[in-house]
Amino acid sequence: MHFRRLAYLALTIALGLPAGYLLHESYHHSRRDPAREIFSMFEERCLPKLYGAPEDHQGLIEAPMSLHYTDFIDPLSRFSLAENSNDYSVEDLFSPIDAKQARELAALARARIPELIGLAESHDIDPIGDMAIGWMQGEPGSPERWGVTLFRFGPGMLSLSLHLPAELRPQSSL
Repeated sequence: MHFRRLAYLALTIALGLPAGYLLHESYHHSRRDPAREIFSMFEERCLPKLYGAPEDHQGLIEAPMSLHYTDFIDPLSRFSLAENSNDYSVEDLFSPIDAKQARELAALARARIPELIGLAESHDIDPIGDMAIGWMQGEPGSPERWGVTLFRFGPGMLSLSLHLPAELRPQSSL
């Protein structure tokens, strides 16, 4: 009798913990607002670079993509931070958003980017992919050009990027 109770208890724990975890994950993802999550990550991780802040990878998971390129993934949203010396981007590679969510992100960016960086929406962005929006200063192709772009080429290929002004880019040693 005592053994049977322990077996039931062990079975309940063995099945209950994974089930609870999965239910928690599905509940968390059902309440997500991907547009706000992407924009919030962009605001917190990319925009501070305009003021010379160092990279902030705290709480992110390092994911080497090649020998010379690493993404940093937020474990909750599964959106990634991609960076190089001139650009900082939040991407949906590991957690693709749909077209409706991308439109919501575009509306949020159109409302917030001008007040955050002081640039109006540009009308000289090449219309590539499903979505191409920019808030840029400087002539296209100019090394002085900087600002923010939002591109989408389909699910898993969205990028909200900060392109640094020339004075904040590392100087080449060549």
